[in-house]
Amino acid sequence: MALKFALLGLGRMGQRHLNVLEQRQDITVYCVDPKLNQVRYSHWKQAPYFDFAIVATPAATHYTVCKELLKAHKNVLIEKPFCLCPQEARELQKLAHKNQVKLLVSHTEAYNPALVKLQDFLTENPQEHIKRIEICREGPAPDWAQENDVLWDLGIHDLERIAYFWPQNSNFVTNSSHSPNRSDSERFQLKNSLGFTIDLACNWNSPVRRRFWLVYFTEYLLEIDLVQPSFKWIKENYDFEKTTHHSSLKINNPLQEQLWEFINLNRNQLALKLESAIQAVSWVHLRNNSLPLHTIITT
Repeated sequence: MALKFALLGLGRMGQRHLNVLEQRQDITVYCVDPKLNQVRYSHWKQAPYFDFAIVATPAATHYTVCKELLKAHKNVLIEKPFCLCPQEARELQKLAHKNQVKLLVSHTEAYNPALVKLQDFLTENPQEHIKRIEICREGPAPDWAQENDVLWDLGIHDLERIAYFWPQNSNFVTNSSHSPNRSDSERFQLKNSLGFTIDLACNWNSPVRRRFWLVYFTEYLLEIDLVQPSFKWIKENYDFEKTTHHSSLKINNPLQEQLWEFINLNRNQLALKLESAIQAVSWVHLRNNSLPLHTIITT
């Protein structure tokens, strides 16, 4: 029997989700978008019965659209950001639990092989001491840049992974360069209760798409490339003798892996992934509302 999906929103990300869905012969897709004349359904309630929904509508609509779907007992995969405030995100989390349906936020860096390898390394080597982390995520301004904030659109990918990697540690927002008049460039800093700082820089001012993490350990530096997934270990002594070890990783299709999880994992397994998505929303919301920095946020 075919799995029945409703895809809400056919913008850039909606089209990517559609491409992945159409590769599956066991899935029937009903496309919903009120702005496109060629789409048959302008509202999901007009579509035939379906069990799964993918929400790829503008971020400002996520809460309302997702709430309607959860109330109708639909399983929902929603694009990032989850919502624009943590209170709304918690409400949706509770509603999904109450109605016993699946709810997953589309943070595709969770499936990036470079960050998966970092997660494995941190798990297997808890004794390794991190001194600091620098993260860069930049590229050309997209068509929708005027309607979005670069931290909501780009930086939230990394904030979600930070919350996921260190879920038991308190993180302090110590600095933000956010300006209401300039949404295309931002620096954001966290301090982890383990003692290291995390500096995130994201912008839409670069002609080149770059995403990388620099993880500084006591005796070596780890360079992680997320675009062409790779690990590069660098160690240098006082005589400037440098040792490097580089390993490339297989490029995957994160939307395909995410779709498999959404379909096959049970709701309790997926619920565990919501906490880091909500924490990421909390950090950005804290900055947007100009609350005092040096504020503790416990994940």
